[in-house]
Amino acid sequence: MISSNEPAVTISKKARIAIDTLQPADRNRVVRAIGLLSEPAGELVSRGHAKKLALPGKFFVMRATHEVRVIFNIADGQVEVVDIVPAERLHRIFQSTG
Repeated sequence: MISSNEPAVTISKKARIAIDTLQPADRNRVVRAIGLLSEPAGELVSRGHAKKLALPGKFFVMRATHEVRVIFNIADGQVEVVDIVPAERLHRIFQSTG
């Protein structure tokens, strides 16, 4: 049972498409990682499951597999999975902006 204190989780169309393209084992791990998003972000960060991205707003990244990351946003108590990306692509993006 989900309590009213837990944030609602939605998945963007872009993220759904990315999930659908994954191999079954990776897809299952991503789905399990997304399930963790019903916990408060502060707890995920303090336990090392998620990190705040250096972007305006409340964007976070969470490792789903060795090679796949889940990017999510928190706004007004709503958690949205924004995208599912390869870890290397995420690393390249933030390396080039630093």
